[in-house]
Amino acid sequence: MQRRTTPIVPVLSLALPLALAAAFVARSGPVQGDTVRVAGVLVDAEGAPVTGAEVAASWWLAPLRANEPFQVDGHGRFTGELEVWGDTFGISAYASNGALAGYASVAKDAAAEIRIVMRPSVRVIGKVTCSELGTQPLATIMWSFGDYRIGTTSTAGKDRFEVPLPQGEVTWWLYDTYFSMDQGELKLDGSQPVVDFGTIDLPASFIQKNEGKVLPAWTVTEARGVAVESAQIASYRGKWLLIEFWGHW
Repeated sequence: MQRRTTPIVPVLSLALPLALAAAFVARSGPVQGDTVRVAGVLVDAEGAPVTGAEVAASWWLAPLRANEPFQVDGHGRFTGELEVWGDTFGISAYASNGALAGYASVAKDAAAEIRIVMRPSVRVIGKVTCSELGTQPLATIMWSFGDYRIGTTSTAGKDRFEVPLPQGEVTWWLYDTYFSMDQGELKLDGSQPVVDFGTIDLPASFIQKNEGKVLPAWTVTEARGVAVESAQIASYRGKWLLIEFWGHW
């Protein structure tokens, strides 16, 4: 299975009001969510407690490592605190070196105990390449169940990626350091212990094609403080020029 996608081309601007941005950051301070107290229990498909597991809101998936794990006792009960920005949040658990996994999406104001059912995880394997350049991109892949992003993996230094994921409908989103991206969905029902993701073939982005070269002329449709026809790189040769790369999510 092979996929192709379209690269993201960053938007370029010729000026950035640095003083205004600095003033905004100084006045607004760091963004914070609401801290909620989390408590629940890990059980298997028959409802028996599962012990020896780790619980966390997010994971580094290869190698498997919990980010800020919760406290888990010998009866499969867990407690902890979590900073939440929206109306819901997610937590997940792995046991037996990733062989068992489960997750739960929870409403922030829910009063009931959180119950995570642990089932055999599914190993998803695959490869990321750029056949256009004959290279293997340094890519990051994020894995989500609904609105809950369970974790991240990287292709750095690897021919293939391999991640253990809980059973369910997972959304993946991939991007590399040169702003190419791809995304899609997988349904992991547990019928296959290993799912071969195939190869994601990312086309070379604008930045990759022009790295180390003189930047080509661009088309400017609107400019502030300068004439549109002067809003070209060549117009500022020999002068300091700030170029802001930005995007929004």
